[in-house]
Amino acid sequence: MDCCHESEEHYPSSSSQDLVTILSNLPNQYTDMLSYQPQKQESIKMKVSLDLPGYEEYLPTYLPGQHITGQVKLQVESPIKVTHLRIALFGNVQVYGDRPGHPMTNGLFDYQRNEQLINSGLRIVKQATASNIGQQLVCKRDETNNNNPQNKRQKTAQDRHIEKLIRQVAAIDHTMNLSHGILNDVPVSLMNNEEEEDATFDLDSNSYQIRFSIRVPTSRRLSGTFDHPHYPISYRIVAIMKSKDKNCGYNKEIACYSTVKLCLEPLINIHQFKSHIQTMPTYQFVQNKDTLWNSICTHFLNCGMISLYMNRQQKQLSTSNIEAHLELPKQAFERSHFIPLELKLINHASINFKISVVKINIEFRRRINMTCSMNEQVESNVIQSTSFVFKSSQEQEQELFFKHAQLSFDLSNHIQIPTDSVCTIFSASTRDVFSLGYDLNVSMDITGVTTISNSNNLPENQEKCYIANQQHHIWHEDECHQNLPLEPYHHKFKTYTLNLDPLAVIVVGNSRF
Repeated sequence: MDCCHESEEHYPSSSSQDLVTILSNLPNQYTDMLSYQPQKQESIKMKVSLDLPGYEEYLPTYLPGQHITGQVKLQVESPIKVTHLRIALFGNVQVYGDRPGHPMTNGLFDYQRNEQLINSGLRIVKQATASNIGQQLVCKRDETNNNNPQNKRQKTAQDRHIEKLIRQVAAIDHTMNLSHGILNDVPVSLMNNEEEEDATFDLDSNSYQIRFSIRVPTSRRLSGTFDHPHYPISYRIVAIMKSKDKNCGYNKEIACYSTVKLCLEPLINIHQFKSHIQTMPTYQFVQNKDTLWNSICTHFLNCGMISLYMNRQQKQLSTSNIEAHLELPKQAFERSHFIPLELKLINHASINFKISVVKINIEFRRRINMTCSMNEQVESNVIQSTSFVFKSSQEQEQELFFKHAQLSFDLSNHIQIPTDSVCTIFSASTRDVFSLGYDLNVSMDITGVTTISNSNNLPENQEKCYIANQQHHIWHEDECHQNLPLEPYHHKFKTYTLNLDPLAVIVVGNSRF
């Protein structure tokens, strides 16, 4: 995969420096390090900015495969020797309690994590021009993450030191969109070989503009930005420069930095989620008045002995239940789209149980599970909820019961994914720290009358479809079953509640993947 991008800009000012930018991926495992406190800037000022505009509540947004372009401005007040200059895309996932450094304690276990997701960037060095008349600043490809093992360079102590500094810089004012400063008392750069020594260069007192372009990789699965008080996932561009002041005899080394926060949309292949899906059937056994045997069977079956029911050879048991499940034509949906949910209901007990009213309750929930420890669910929020009611009298006036044993309820155009929803976060994209998913939780209240068996069993091979497209299908809190048929059935109505298995929904931000 081509992961390089070259960009060259020419400025009329002689004080500007032209750069060729090259992307190099440097994934590293997060490790702790000593805390370096930022100090007030004095002799060096650095500011990084992006070409895409950002606002107080809106960050510049990028997709995998796109280039993050911008510039770094340097103001050098006195001559310096630059020992390392890097511009990097840094991202991490954190879990903490009230503030970083304090564990989250609202579950079975205490959770505190800080995992690096990406640390890729550009190394700026000075090299001789082709004509050997002068020198120019260029970006040197770092081969520490080369896909070819033969060309892969081993990381040096200097490489690891800079990566630690970038992680430390990203932690400073991590909630701020912009930050900059100087780190004093950092360890002096270790030049282990001649190549590292040659990478240093001098800068005179002047102003410099450094253009850069960093490609968001597609070779790895990165989660999207997630702004959360306890489980944040954030990305930012970090510019960091280690240098020595000539006026101090090059004895003291400082590190100046500048960061800008950005928003990253995840790469989700929706083609993996285009197949029709449905939940496992949920059964509710209906008490039969015919025999004591059926009553005993119903008792044991409702206590969890579902396997007895699955034996279809027992005809009396197989005709004493209500079956329901959920269906979706696909599993992945974009923001602002409606979820075309459909509910299937089969009344296998129609020979002795007649249905008059079906109430359907739907909750669209977002959940967070700590996959780093037993997959514990630590957060569950209702994003949207609604209820529907379908009555036999709505099909035909004065109709006491539904005329079909197999009922289908089309609940499309009611559950809409909010435009500000966070995309589904898979565990692998957070290095198995946590996952974020969405579920449709559905329950049903089925009201009907249990009667003595008769030969008027409704055919199960005929399905009646009901579409929730009328105002009277929307259930209101103050509504009751006042429209149930009167005598002789009014005092005999019984309601069964079914809690269907949750149906997982994948939320994506862009359908082009």
